[in-house]
Amino acid sequence: MENAGLPVILPLYPQTRGKLREYRITPSANLYIVDPVGYLEMVWLEANCSLVTTDSGGVQKEAYFFAKLCATLRDETEWVELVESGWNILADANEETISGAIDTAWAPTIWTPIYGQGAASLRIVEAFV
Repeated sequence: MENAGLPVILPLYPQTRGKLREYRITPSANLYIVDPVGYLEMVWLEANCSLVTTDSGGVQKEAYFFAKLCATLRDETEWVELVESGWNILADANEETISGAIDTAWAPTIWTPIYGQGAASLRIVEAFV
């Protein structure tokens, strides 16, 4: 992440922050560790970032809705369609795979609505009227 030249915001639980200190891991200059954020703050961060890295299932899908590439730090995901569409990369906390995802983030990607056009509620209402 340091090589990307972009600021990295990492909401981190106090226990994990303690492990960084315990193992004497020093964050790079562009890494900003912040306290955990609420849902609205997290959604704002996702909407305004260049790339998402996560181990959360929900965040993977939110990243897609914001047309952000996502590196999932797991070896599998429940959102297989996001991987198949190219919007999600399974990185399994592997530094080379994560770096590759960051490099990919600047490649042009066309966003396609794989979950529909967003008009399901209108169709449901029309079915009852």
